[in-house]
Amino acid sequence: MLTARFRNIVLFVFVKYVVFAIVLAGMNDRFKTLVTDRSNTTADWVTNTFHYCMYVLLVIIVFIALFSLPYWLVFRIRNKVLFVLAVVLVLSVDSACYVWFNVTGNVRYGEIDLLVGVLTLLVFFFKPVRQKIIAHP
Repeated sequence: MLTARFRNIVLFVFVKYVVFAIVLAGMNDRFKTLVTDRSNTTADWVTNTFHYCMYVLLVIIVFIALFSLPYWLVFRIRNKVLFVLAVVLVLSVDSACYVWFNVTGNVRYGEIDLLVGVLTLLVFFFKPVRQKIIAHP
């Protein structure tokens, strides 16, 4: 469990999107379609894999820049009802932004992003979330 410091929030957003990218790479043979099928030689495969990873890293950096501060601000909220509403709002906006920025605009990816976000949030910040929700007013 981590404390809700800004660097931990940045790490959380990074890991969230790395896990999400791994999940997406396996869905519908996305990695196979974008890398393996376009490679004729080992050098092509290495080059395509590098380009795929750089693209994913660029997207992750954009989402870190967009959502690290909102997630950090959510953990500054003391009221438990407002905290829960703010977590739901930021996770939902995060997922909606991914769907909106995504070329395909597939809503299913947003749902998966939301699920990965909730699970990653609980893995990283279970104790602070529990303390915020169970804490006495």
